[in-house]
Amino acid sequence: MRLLRSLRSLVAVALGRGRFERAMSAELQFHLDAYTDDLISGGVPPAEARRRALAEFGGTEGLKDELRAARGQRLFDELQQDTRYAIRGLRRSRALAIVAVLALGIGVNLAVFSVLYTSLLRPLPHPQPDRLVSIWSFNLELARPHQTAPLDFFDFESRSTSLARIAAYYPPGFTITGGGEAERVSGARASSGIFDVLGVQPAIGRGFLPAEDHDKGTYVAVIGYDLWQRRFRGSPSAVGQSILLSGRPYTVVGVLPEGFHSPAMWPRMPEVWVPIGLDPNVGRRNARMLRVLGRLHPGATVTQANAELGAIAAALASEYPDTNKGTGAVVSGLHDELTRSMRPSLYALAAAVLALLLVACANVAGLLIGGSVERRFEFATRLALGASRARIVRQIVAENLVLGLLAAAIGFGLAQWTTDYLVGAASAAGIPRASEIRVGGMTFVVGILLSIGCSVACALVAAYEAVRLRDLRVVRGAASTPRRNCARTLLIAVEAAFSLALLAGAALLVRSFYELQTTTPGFDPAPIVTTRLSVPQVRYPAGPVLASFSDRAVERVSALPGVEAASVIDWLPASGFGASLNVKLARAAAGSAALPVELRVVGLDYFRTIGMRIVAGRAFDRRDVEGAPQVVAINESMARALFGGANPIGQRLAIDRGTSFEAEIIAVVGDVRELALRIPAGPGLYAPKTQEPWLRHETRDLVVRVAAGAPSPASAIQAALRELEPDIPRSPVQPMETVLAGALTRPRFYAASVATFAVVALLLASFGIYGTVASAVAERRRELGVRLALGATGGDVLVRAARYGAVPTLLGLAAGIPLALASGRVLRDQLYGVEPVDWPTLLAVGLCMAAIGIAAAVLPSLRAARIDPAVTLRHETAD
Repeated sequence: MRLLRSLRSLVAVALGRGRFERAMSAELQFHLDAYTDDLISGGVPPAEARRRALAEFGGTEGLKDELRAARGQRLFDELQQDTRYAIRGLRRSRALAIVAVLALGIGVNLAVFSVLYTSLLRPLPHPQPDRLVSIWSFNLELARPHQTAPLDFFDFESRSTSLARIAAYYPPGFTITGGGEAERVSGARASSGIFDVLGVQPAIGRGFLPAEDHDKGTYVAVIGYDLWQRRFRGSPSAVGQSILLSGRPYTVVGVLPEGFHSPAMWPRMPEVWVPIGLDPNVGRRNARMLRVLGRLHPGATVTQANAELGAIAAALASEYPDTNKGTGAVVSGLHDELTRSMRPSLYALAAAVLALLLVACANVAGLLIGGSVERRFEFATRLALGASRARIVRQIVAENLVLGLLAAAIGFGLAQWTTDYLVGAASAAGIPRASEIRVGGMTFVVGILLSIGCSVACALVAAYEAVRLRDLRVVRGAASTPRRNCARTLLIAVEAAFSLALLAGAALLVRSFYELQTTTPGFDPAPIVTTRLSVPQVRYPAGPVLASFSDRAVERVSALPGVEAASVIDWLPASGFGASLNVKLARAAAGSAALPVELRVVGLDYFRTIGMRIVAGRAFDRRDVEGAPQVVAINESMARALFGGANPIGQRLAIDRGTSFEAEIIAVVGDVRELALRIPAGPGLYAPKTQEPWLRHETRDLVVRVAAGAPSPASAIQAALRELEPDIPRSPVQPMETVLAGALTRPRFYAASVATFAVVALLLASFGIYGTVASAVAERRRELGVRLALGATGGDVLVRAARYGAVPTLLGLAAGIPLALASGRVLRDQLYGVEPVDWPTLLAVGLCMAAIGIAAAVLPSLRAARIDPAVTLRHETAD
C-alpha cells in the first residue's frame, strides 16, 4: 500500500506541476507584497521597502527551489534538464557510434524475436487454443507414433469422455476442372467434427453432417474463401452449385470465413474440404492414414486424455489383435506438437542473437567509459560546485536513455524493413506459421524494454567509473587508473568470449551445411527433371486405369528429342514424404519381429532413369505384370539387415498390405536417401506399379533423364501431357537438383543466420578493441612521450600500447572456450557430419579471432610509436 501511495503521489506531482508553479509564485508574491506594504505603512519609502522585503526573503527563486524539493518537484525538473542536455549531447562524436551499435544489436534481436514469438509463443488462432490436442496412434514395439486407421478413429470418437470433440483428416490434393484452365488445389478429406474442433463454422452454408462420415455416396464440399472468390466471384449462390474436383461433380454446401487459417494444417492450408466417408478406406482398421485432432472438455487435461486414449487403444488391441496388436495412442497439446521439431533450432537462434546483444552492450559500455574519461573535468567541476554523485549518475543515465530510445526506434525500423525477408526465409526453412510473422506491438514493447535495460546497464557502468573519488581529482593530464583499465579489460574479454562462441557455432553450422551439400543422394541428379501428374481422379481412378495413363505418359515423353528415359514413382527421393511397411523373411519363425522398411512404388525403367546402381539381379521389366509372380527389389541396407553377407536374390519376403502375400527378391540396388539428405538410407523396398497391390498406388511423379547437352524439354513435356489429357494442371517441370536443394533450405537458413550474427559480433568486437586501445593511447600520450624521451624505442611503446587490447582479447578467448563448447552442444541436433566438439574448428576460429583482435589492437598503437617526445615535453613544461 505504501508503494501504491508513493506512485500515486508521484503521478499527482507530475501531472500538477503547472498548477503548483502558478500557486507557488502567487503565494510568494502575496507575502512579498504584504511585507512591502507593511514597511511602507511604517514610513519606509517604496523603493527601500521593496529592497528590504527582497533582502528579508532572501530571493524568491531560492525559496521556490526549496519548496520544489520539499514537494518532490525538483526530481522532475532535473530529469527535464538532463533530457534537454542529452538531446544537445547527440552531437558528440561518440553518440552516433553508440546509437549505431545499440540499434544493430536491438534490431537483430527484434527481428528474431518476431520469429520466435510467432512460432513458439503466440497462441494458436482458434477459440480456447489451450484445449486443442493432437492424437497419434503409437507403435509400442518401435516406440514411434504413426497415423491412425479410420475405424480406430471412430472408436476413439465414440469411447472417449475427456474429449468434447474429436476429428480426423488427411490432405489429398484435387484438380479443379471446368470454367477455365485446370487448377491443382490443396484439399482435405475430413470428418464431421473438424470445424467444431478448430472453432470455426462456414460463413455461408453448412459443414459436414455426422452421417457423411460413413456415407460413400454424398459428394459435397466446403470451400475456402479465396477459392470462392476465384471460382464463384464471391456469389452467395455458390452454395448449392456444382464444382468438378478431379473430374467428379461435388455440391458446394459451405464457404469458410475470410482469413480462416489453421497452423494445424501446416504446411498447406486446404482450399477444398470433402467428407471422410467418400474415401474407399474408411471402413478399414489397417489403413493408417488419418491425422487426428481433438478438443478437451472444460476441466480435462492432456494427461487425462493421454491415459484414456491409451486405455482405449489397449482395449482395441485386445479386441482386434490381427490389426491392432502392439498399437497404443498418445495425446499431446496441439501447440507443443506443432513446435516440437523446431523448438531446439529456434532456441539456438535466440541464444545467438542474445550473445550478439551482449557483445553490442559491451561495446557500448566501452564507448561510454571512454566518453566519461573525456568528460572527467566536467564531472569534477560540477562535484566541486556542490552537485551530488546521484545527480551525476542520473544525468549519465538520462543521456544514455535518450540514446537507447533512439537506437530502439532505429532497431524497430530495421526489424520492420526485414519483415518480408524474414517471412520468405522462415517459410523456406519450414518454420511453422511463418506467414504470420509480423513486427508489431509486442515486438515494439520488447524493443523498448531491451533499449532501456541495455542503456541503463551500460550507463551505470560508465557512471561508476565517472563518480569514484580517486577519478574526480582535477589533475591536468591524469592518466588511466588501474580500476578503469580493469573495467575495459573485462568488457573486451566479454566481447571476445561471446564472439568466439558465436564464431564457433557458425563455423560448425557452415561445415555441416557444406557436408550436406556434398552428400550424394545415391544418384546423379544433374540430368534428371521431374513434374507432377495430377489427372482427374474420376476418369483415372487409382489402379489399372491410372497405371495405363502413366504408361502412355512415359511412352510419349520418352519419345521426345533429348530424352533418354522416363518413369514414375509415388514419392520423389529426399522429398520428406514416403510410406513404410513391415516385412519378414518368408521362412522366419512365428512371432519373430518384423523389419520396418521404406516403401517406394516405381514404374518400369525407374532405376535406369534415376541412375540407381543395380548391385545384383535385374531391374523390373515387362515380365513383372499383374498375374505374374510377385517381385520386389531391396536396397543394400535392407540386404545387410536381413541377409548379412548372403545372397538375397531369389529369397522370399512375407508382406502384409491388408492381405498377406509373399514376394521374391529379384534385385539389390544402391542406397538412396529417400526421406531427406540428412537422414542416411535405411532398409528400403521397391515394388513395381505393374502388380497388385502396388497397382493401386498413385505414382504421380514423373522423372525424366535428359541427354547431356540437350536443351530443356520442359515445354515439350507439358505439351505432350496436355495432348494426352487436356484437363491436367500445368505443373512446373523442375530439375531434380531443385528438389534436392529444397531439402537444404532449413540448414541454409540457420547457417546463414548464425554466420551473419557471428560476423557482426566479430566486427563489433574489433571496433571495441580498436576504440579501447585508441582511448588508452590518447589518455597515456604524455606518459608514452616521456618514455620515448627517456630512451624507449618505438617498438617498446608499440608493444606497450597494443597490450591494452591484445591481453584482454586473449583472456576473453580463453574464457570463451567453455562457451564455444557449449554452443556446439546446443547445435547438436542441427549438425550433420560434424561433431559438436570439433577441436580443429575451434582452434581455427580461435586463431582467426586472436589475429583480428591483435590487429585491432596494433593499428591504433602505431600512433603511439610516432609520438614526438619534444612536443610532449614542451607541453609538460608549459603545464
